[in-house]
Amino acid sequence: MATTHVTGAIDVVGERGAAARDLDPAAASQRRRVMVEGEVTEVTFSPATQSPRYRAVLHIQGRSGHRAAREDSYVALLWHGQRSVPGIMAGTRLRCVAVVSFTDSVPTMYNPRYEIITPKRISR
Repeated sequence: MATTHVTGAIDVVGERGAAARDLDPAAASQRRRVMVEGEVTEVTFSPATQSPRYRAVLHIQGRSGHRAAREDSYVALLWHGQRSVPGIMAGTRLRCVAVVSFTDSVPTMYNPRYEIITPKRISR
């Protein structure tokens, strides 16, 4: 199950995180539903003369571990039928879940479920 019944928040335990092959256009034949987390670097929306569409670019930082550090990657988030998406603006940290497809070799998530990640504050 991808979301909790009470809040609708993304269940991070139940969703599979994106692997490097999920964002590689060479592996486009195997589409999978994945979870990505990163920071929105830019947003664009369609003009009033075109059909509504809101696009954001999510920057996913490479993770380092016992293997060689992975490169940073970018995923396009595209919402059809909307001229704005609440809370989505440059600088916002997001966790998104959707199927990754490739448009012109760019990994793209259409109408993803998203959760805004806020930094935890320590009260003293």
